[in-house]
Amino acid sequence: MPGRSTGPISLDDCSGQFDVEAQNGPIHVSGGSGRVHVRTENGPIGVALSGSTWSGDGLEARAINGPVRLVIPAGYRSGTVVESLGRSPFQCRGDACAAGRRTWDDRFRRFELGEGPMRVRLSTANGPISVRSGRDLEEEEDEE
Repeated sequence: MPGRSTGPISLDDCSGQFDVEAQNGPIHVSGGSGRVHVRTENGPIGVALSGSTWSGDGLEARAINGPVRLVIPAGYRSGTVVESLGRSPFQCRGDACAAGRRTWDDRFRRFELGEGPMRVRLSTANGPISVRSGRDLEEEEDEE
C-alpha cells in the first residue's frame, strides 16, 4: 500500500507490504511482519514491536528532523538497529538496553539488538531516540 500523507498515520498490527511517507505528521507502526517502509520529514515515528521476531522482509523507518521511539519486547530476537546522525539525544530504558551493542561518535550513533540479519531498522537525522523494553514497559503502563 503506497501512500503519502500530511496527517497522522497509524499502521496497527500491520502485515503485508506498506510504503508510506508523511510530511509534518506522525507515523505509528505496531506489529511484527511484512515489508514495511515508512518515512517522515518534520514528524515523529513510533514503532511498537510484538512477538519475539519479525516475520517477512522487514521494517525500515526513517525520520528527518523528527524523533524516533521504539518499544520492543524483552527477549526480542530479530536483528534490530536504531541509528542517528548528529548529536541527537539517545535514551534507552529497560531490559534490552543492557544487551544492546553501541557504536558512538560525534556524528553517528548506532544501537543494535538481537541476532542475525537486521530485519528492523529505525533511523533519524536531527531527532532524539527513545528505546523502551521489558519491565520498563510494565512500569510505564502502571504510571498511566
